[in-house]
Amino acid sequence: MTTLDRLVEIEEPLERGLLEENYDQLTEESGDKCKGLVIGYISLIDSVLQKNIIFIKQLTKVISNILKSDPDSLDGLLERVFQFSNEGIQIIEKGLDGYTENRLLSLKAHFFADQGDVSKALFKKTQDVTWAEKWYSAYKTSADMSVNIDPRHAAYAYGFAGDAARVLFEKTGDVTWAKKWYEAAYLSAYMTIIIDPRHSAVAFGIAGNAATAVYKKTRQRKWYNRAIESYKNLLEYHDSNPDPGMNNLSRYAELTIRFLENKLPPLRK
Repeated sequence: MTTLDRLVEIEEPLERGLLEENYDQLTEESGDKCKGLVIGYISLIDSVLQKNIIFIKQLTKVISNILKSDPDSLDGLLERVFQFSNEGIQIIEKGLDGYTENRLLSLKAHFFADQGDVSKALFKKTQDVTWAEKWYSAYKTSADMSVNIDPRHAAYAYGFAGDAARVLFEKTGDVTWAKKWYEAAYLSAYMTIIIDPRHSAVAFGIAGNAATAVYKKTRQRKWYNRAIESYKNLLEYHDSNPDPGMNNLSRYAELTIRFLENKLPPLRK
């Protein structure tokens, strides 16, 4: 069997519904088959520029699902996957007929989110901060362009961008990344107060951690105040909605508030 024959053999079931069936998550019924075919497909092709945009989106989303369940299965293929998402973005930017502006913007935002997933995996494999920077940039871009068309997606994407900024702060010690960590976590928290109160509370706790990190570096009053405010938002929710899964974060918030309140706030603004 030639490479072309094998490619056609793999593409047919993927295009006829296998990708769509496993889009939200790998299913018990066909997830293993889909995963095997997708990995085989990635191994055989260098580019997806000749494919239609829906096929590319379904492919990159299923790859993100594989990353969540079995990241090692994609060893050696991740940079190619990153390229596929980038090619999807390129196709959209060149213009596509038959799609509304919002639909194209949504597709583009989700391609950036897929890039974020792949960049995160590549950072974990290589510990190269360049991939962590791409992880942050991809998710921040995805969030920014989704605020008005899909605020739920934007809120969670800001949270993922914040995760990347935290890693970059820990790796580099650059307080700029701690500030970006706070900004992303706070946005994620603020945007989910109504739609996902538990997520919002956890994100406020994370924003408190970020603000505390900035305060320790700068000793600026505004970061002291932001840390206290964020932690209190977390604790207010947890007091009304006791949740064992939040106990550690809440306990840490209480301890950090005590630590901060025992420090005289500096006079700098």
